[in-house]
Amino acid sequence: MKKKFRIVSMLLTVVLLMSVFVTPVAAGQRNGRGQESSQNNVQNIEKELPYAIELVEPYVERSDKGTFRFSSGLGVLSRELGLSIEVLIELQKSMAERNGHIDE
Repeated sequence: MKKKFRIVSMLLTVVLLMSVFVTPVAAGQRNGRGQESSQNNVQNIEKELPYAIELVEPYVERSDKGTFRFSSGLGVLSRELGLSIEVLIELQKSMAERNGHIDE
């Protein structure tokens, strides 16, 4: 359980670090309302992530190779846990990145 929590914490750190670097680039590419919408979306994801990580922890599985994946599809998790699909996508991207490092 401790190991799983540590791994999920690392995923959160990766997601938060990614959002720090991606947000200024994405914000610089848009003008007007699109920029505000994008910033609000990123802010909502950042607010929801800590809560989301706690909720999805029981749904994260580790394979024999040591890689991670969700035990259910994103749509199912979104409905069951009441999380936005965007947050789950970000967590899945983080897992994919972490899995890439594990595979190396």
